[in-house]
Amino acid sequence: MQAMNIDTTPLVKALLWAGIEDYCPLWQAVWEVNTLAPDASEQERLDLTRVIVRSLLDQGAIELVWVEGDAVEPIDLADAQQLINKSRTWAVRHDHERQACLSTTAAGEQRYRELP
Repeated sequence: MQAMNIDTTPLVKALLWAGIEDYCPLWQAVWEVNTLAPDASEQERLDLTRVIVRSLLDQGAIELVWVEGDAVEPIDLADAQQLINKSRTWAVRHDHERQACLSTTAAGEQRYRELP
C-alpha cells in the first residue's frame, strides 16, 4: 500500500460508531471507510480498514463476533487476527449468512466519546 496522507480519526470514529449501533459486518466496515476516503483506491481502502480494525481490536476497543441470524458467537483474539488477513472475510454476505462482525466494547464507546 502506498503511503496515504489520510487523517484516520474520522475513520476510527465511524467504525467505533458502526459497532455501537449494531454488529457491523467487516465488509460494511470497508464501506464506512469508502465514504470517508473516496480518493483512495479500493485496495488502499481495504488495507486501511484492515489496519484500523486490527488496531482497535488490539486496543480492546472492539471485538469480533460471528453473527448468523439472531445467533452471536464471540471470536477469540487469535482467530480474529487471522480472519482479518483472509480476503473472504471482507466479501459481502447476505444477512442470513454467517459473517464476521465488529462490536464496540465499553472501552471503545469511551474512546468514541473522547474523539473530536
